[in-house]
Amino acid sequence: MRVKLANAAVSTSGNVEQFIQIGGKKYSHIINPKNGLGLTTNHAVVVISNKGSMSDALATSISILGKSGLKILNHFPNTEAAIIDLNDNKVIKSPNFNKISK
Repeated sequence: MRVKLANAAVSTSGNVEQFIQIGGKKYSHIINPKNGLGLTTNHAVVVISNKGSMSDALATSISILGKSGLKILNHFPNTEAAIIDLNDNKVIKSPNFNKISK
């Protein structure tokens, strides 16, 4: 995936690099607030926004919330996101993500 940026920031979140494996199960460094454990979903999130701090916070939030987390983008103008399922490479994108990525 490629993105064009001008006066914007991109942040990623997921368990690709930072995780621990226990009993053959991968736990992310991102903690699920519902159970206090690391996330076990195998996905990566990409967020593009006007501010780096905003894109970073949203990337982590969407990692926790999953597909339903894309709805929170309605409250953040000029912000788009994509969730990449690393098991099957399926990509779920916010409505205008394609306008800013190749």
